[in-house]
Amino acid sequence: MTRVEAVAGILLWEEVSTEIMIFDSLLVKPVSATCNLACDYCFYLGKAELYPDQQGQAMSDEVLEALIRQAMTGTTGPVNIAWQGGEPILAGLGFFERVVELEQKHGRPGQVVSNAIQTDGLLLDEKWARFLRRYRFLVGLSLDGPAELHDAHRLTRDGRPTFELIYPKIELLRDHGVTFNLLAVVNDVTVRHPEALFRFCLDSGVGVVQLIPAVEFTAGGQARSFSVLAHQYGAYLCRIFDLWLGEDGPPGRPPGPGPRNGRRFRSGCSRPCSLSSSRAKTASASSGPSATPTCWSRPAAMSTPATSSSSRT
Repeated sequence: MTRVEAVAGILLWEEVSTEIMIFDSLLVKPVSATCNLACDYCFYLGKAELYPDQQGQAMSDEVLEALIRQAMTGTTGPVNIAWQGGEPILAGLGFFERVVELEQKHGRPGQVVSNAIQTDGLLLDEKWARFLRRYRFLVGLSLDGPAELHDAHRLTRDGRPTFELIYPKIELLRDHGVTFNLLAVVNDVTVRHPEALFRFCLDSGVGVVQLIPAVEFTAGGQARSFSVLAHQYGAYLCRIFDLWLGEDGPPGRPPGPGPRNGRRFRSGCSRPCSLSSSRAKTASASSGPSATPTCWSRPAAMSTPATSSSSRT
C-alpha cells in the first residue's frame, strides 16, 4: 500500500510496502495552504510563507493529470480522493470539472472513484452545489457549532466572525441533495460546551458530525492556548455519547443499539455510493474527508450504482 499526498505542484510518495505500488486512497491539497480564512488554531496556514511567490496558485494541469492517471491505473479497485487545503475550492470550479474529466478519461470501465472535499464553505454557491450533487462528492463543511462557539476561532483575515457567512451553506447543500457532514474542531472554547454543539446539530438537522481535537504544542512542549488536553477531550466525547444515547430514556433500558434519537455513533462514516459514466464512475467518499474522525450519523441504507451520470443531479 502506498499513501500519496499532492501539495500544489508537487507529488509526494510514501512507500509503505515494497510490493506493487497501489494508490487507493489519496489526500490532495490543490492550493496547498492558501485559504480565505484565518482560523487561529490552523496548523497549516503558516506553511504558505514557505513559498511566498506561489501563493494562490493551483496545482498545474500537468501534475493533476499525472496524479489522477497514476491513481486510476495503480489499483484494481476503487480510488478514494480527499481534497483538502487550505481551502481547496479556491482552485476553482473549472479545476474540479477537470478532475472529473480526468477520472473518467483514465479510469477503467466500471471503476469507482470516491471524491470528498473539505471546505470552509465560504465560496459555495448554486453552481458548486449542482456540481457536487451531480458527481456525488462528499462535502465536509467546517463549522464548530453555534455562533458563540464557531466565531471564537474561525475568523476572516481581517478578524470578522464567519458563522453568519457559513451557516446558510447547510441549507444550500441540503436543498441540492448534496451529501455532507460537519467537521467541528474541539478547542479550548468548544470543549466546555458539548451540549451546545449537540443541540445545534439536532436543531439544524445535521446527521453526521466529525469531531477533531485541536492539539498543538510550542517548541518548548507547552500546549497552545486553543488546545485541549487528553482528559478534556475524553470527557467531551463521553458527554456527547451520553447525549446521543439519550440519557433520559426509559428506566432499565439495556445498553446497546437503537438510540432514541435515531442516530448511530461510531468511529468514521461509511456511506459508499457510485455513479456510472462512460469510463470511470465518480462517487461520494466512503469516509469523512478528515483523518480518524469521530462521528454520529443518521442510519441510511447503502445506495446502489446509478445508471447514468445525471441520475443524482
